[in-house]
Amino acid sequence: MDSNVASALISGICSIISAFGAVYLKEYMDARKTLSTEVKPTQAPIEVLQAEVSPSSFKRNSRTFWRPLFIIIGSFVFGLVTRSLRPIFNSGTHWESLIALIVLILFALAISIFHRRHGYQIGFQLENFAMWTGWASGWSLFHGSIWGDVLVVTIAWWFGCALVGGLLVSIRRNRGAQQRH
Repeated sequence: MDSNVASALISGICSIISAFGAVYLKEYMDARKTLSTEVKPTQAPIEVLQAEVSPSSFKRNSRTFWRPLFIIIGSFVFGLVTRSLRPIFNSGTHWESLIALIVLILFALAISIFHRRHGYQIGFQLENFAMWTGWASGWSLFHGSIWGDVLVVTIAWWFGCALVGGLLVSIRRNRGAQQRH
């Protein structure tokens, strides 16, 4: 197997792992939040320790499980399509790449708005990372190698979306905490 194709596949595997990490982390945080509201002040500390969150206590929400999977598959396919359109838009300006960039930024914004309701910063960051790596993996796999320019642009825009989207998620969390007091 060509080392360039192997690098693209490894990037895709990292994308999948981060997406499912986001799912299980979110489920853990939801179960933990539910547990903290159910603990009575009269319970002894040992009872609280025994009521720790276990993987079996996660709520299995099918929408929550499928969402990151769709992010991975969708961004991977979008990367494949973007790279396959490159010869068609061979006019000096790569319109397919600019359109892909706009779509990915808008989707990162949508992910941040989704996570803004709950204030889960890590869930947003993992799904954002999964989206960008999924796109870069699909693009690189169709290209047949990891191109340095695409890698640099992807890292820069992923980081920018992580900062702006993370700010949006944290602003909501801080405002919600102020309203409760």
